[in-house]
Formats: sequence, C-alpha cells, structure tokens
Amino acid sequence: MSQAEPPVSVIVRTYNDQRNLPRTLRSLLAQTLPGLEIIVVDEGSADRNYELALELQKQHPGRIRLHRQQKTGSAAAWNQGIALARGKYVAFVDADGWAEPEMAASLYKACEDKAADICSSPYFNGAHRTVQDFATSHRVWDRQECREELLPKAMMDYKGLALWGKLIRRDFLLQSGLCISEEDGQEAFFLLRCLAHCECLVTLARPFYHHSKGWARRSDLPIRTLRLTQYGQLTALRQEAGIDTDENRRLFCTGWIGMLREICGSEYRLARDEAAFYRNMISLADEPQIIEILAWAEHAALPPKQRKCYDAFQARDWAKLRKLIRR
Repeated sequence: MSQAEPPVSVIVRTYNDQRNLPRTLRSLLAQTLPGLEIIVVDEGSADRNYELALELQKQHPGRIRLHRQQKTGSAAAWNQGIALARGKYVAFVDADGWAEPEMAASLYKACEDKAADICSSPYFNGAHRTVQDFATSHRVWDRQECREELLPKAMMDYKGLALWGKLIRRDFLLQSGLCISEEDGQEAFFLLRCLAHCECLVTLARPFYHHSKGWARRSDLPIRTLRLTQYGQLTALRQEAGIDTDENRRLFCTGWIGMLREICGSEYRLARDEAAFYRNMISLADEPQIIEILAWAEHAALPPKQRKCYDAFQARDWAKLRKLIRR
C-alpha cells in the first residue's frame, strides 16, 4: 500500500436520506481505523441530503469526498464509488444504516492477517435485529472451500445477501472485472460472483453493521419473470464456478421449491378469478425451469408445507394448490 493510498474506502450510496445520512456519516467519522476514506455518492437528492453531507465535509476537512450524479439506479452509484475509491479495500454502506466504531479496523485487520480478498461479517437487519451473512463463524476459507462449500449454500439463500459488513480488496474487483449490474437483485449476484472468484475469504462471527429498513422488494417485474430469470442466472453461475454437479443441482432445485410456492402465491394474488389462476398455473408448469426444479427435487426431503405444494403442483391439482396458498 502506497503512502497516499487509504487503507479502506467506504462508499455511501444516498438518495433523499436527510434524516439518516448525518448519523451514517458520523458513525464512519468515528471509525477507529486511521486514514479511512469516505466517499458519498448522492443520486441527485431533492431534499437537503447533499447540503448536509457538504456541511460535514467542511467540519471534517480531508475526511469526506462528495460526488453527485443523476439517479440511474443503485448499481450505478456503487460502481461510481468503486471507480472513485483509492483505498486498498472498499466497503459499502447505505445511508439508512450505521457502523460500530470498530467495523473498518476489524475487517481490515482480518484481511491483512490472512491476505484475503474479502472479509465478511454478519449484520443486523431491520427492527428485529436478525443476523444474516455467508457464514456466522470466525473462519478462513480458501478458493476450493469458497466454491464447493460456501457458494452452493449462498446460492440457496441468495436473497439474504447484501453488501453491508463486507470488505473487498479493490484490486481483486478490478482484476476480476467484477461490477454490479443494473438488473434487480444484482447486489446479491455480485457477491456470489465474488465468492466464485476469490482466493481467500475470512468470515467473522461478530456483526458490526446495522441496516435500518429491513428488506423491501424494489423490482417492477412480476415475481414469476424475476425469479425465473434469476434461476437462469444462478444456473449459469454454477456452471461458471465449476460446481454444476448432480448433488448441487439437487440441493439447488430443492431450495427452489420454496421459491415456487412464492411464485404461485403471487400468481394467485394477480389472478382475477379461479379460472385465471388455473390458466396461470398451467402455463407455469410448462416453463423449462419449473420442469427442471420438479425433476431434481422429486426425492428430496422437503418441509411439510413445501412437500404439499410440490405434490399438488406435480399432480397439477390446481384446486388443492389454491387452498394451500390461501392458508
């Protein structure tokens, strides 16, 4: 690391967050790691968001860098932050969250001690303070373990993955050509691709980051289109990572029975009447992805609710499936 290079660049994405942004930035200014670079990417806020960040920048000279751009999506903001970053590692923070003082120092030390590409710690999500992450134990994972152990499990529950609580070596991102695309759910897919490419990952047991809002669905796509598209992307990633084995296909498709139930529930809510729901289910049953899911999950040990959904769908008993979804 050169003398001018900060140890860590923290990228803060923000849009109309004047109530939360000052707390977020103060939590970063209070980090115990010396030389931390804070980059605020404002997506053209209409409130006093940018002005509040500017005030804090003046109060703390040399600590905060500001960039303002038009609102073109969160991915564009994150990628712009990566392009602006000068740190050896980058971290991601949303303007509605905050970090405990030891976060950057703890993740940085873990990366440096093990020459890791990524360090990941759990995070608190929403009011219920649930902890989510790749893993919640203190462990070092090599390339093979990342691909063969962590990646298949993470792909089963990819919707729970988020950028928070992660430190990623910037050169690793640049050399691997990894960036966040604009499609819905791509922050999680970005992390999955990081897992597929990294040589060394450190996971920590302690959470340091508090994400305030919890999960919210942001896509305008119908659930069916969204989930089946993501199914295809995950299948391609499994092949890219060289883990497209029969066992992983079976585990993957078994996990997607729960997703199938979600799709059916969405189709039920959208249908104008019972006949429309049945037509939707008939067309869904002909989707290649659904045929593959049902085939691989045929002999799986499913939870009771998912087993009933599977049995009804496999038998094309749409009346029974409708009753299951309505419960």
